[in-house]
Amino acid sequence: MAVYLDSSALVKRYVKEPGSREMKRLFGGGEALLVSAIGWAECLAALSRKRHDGTLSVRSHDRACEALSDEWKSMNEIAVTSEIHQSVRDLLSQTPLRGMDAIHLASALWAERRLEESLPFYCSDRKLAAAARALGFAVVDPAEV
Repeated sequence: MAVYLDSSALVKRYVKEPGSREMKRLFGGGEALLVSAIGWAECLAALSRKRHDGTLSVRSHDRACEALSDEWKSMNEIAVTSEIHQSVRDLLSQTPLRGMDAIHLASALWAERRLEESLPFYCSDRKLAAAARALGFAVVDPAEV
């Protein structure tokens, strides 16, 4: 089985907060973990924001970034291709999403087509989760598991 991880869910793997336990379980569960190439920068940015606002120490930030770097290699990264770009355009004509959210949804839709299976969409962003549900995804907010 495969699952798609939005950055709002993935960052919970590296910072202790509601949903971290579910992400730990997921990473040990044997599922194929699918992520968009943009997730790398989004997770690093989230970790950096937490360091700068004082919710994450410098040491914890550095450990989290190192863990992300190590584990990213084991995830299945979906490149942002011209096919994804077209899907983003189509999505944005239907719903007012933020650009990066549209890339995540387009990437998950691309993966579903390639794998020919429904993917759980892990996400902790309410607006993105609503858009994913509207497209038929089974949305899982790790903070609510």
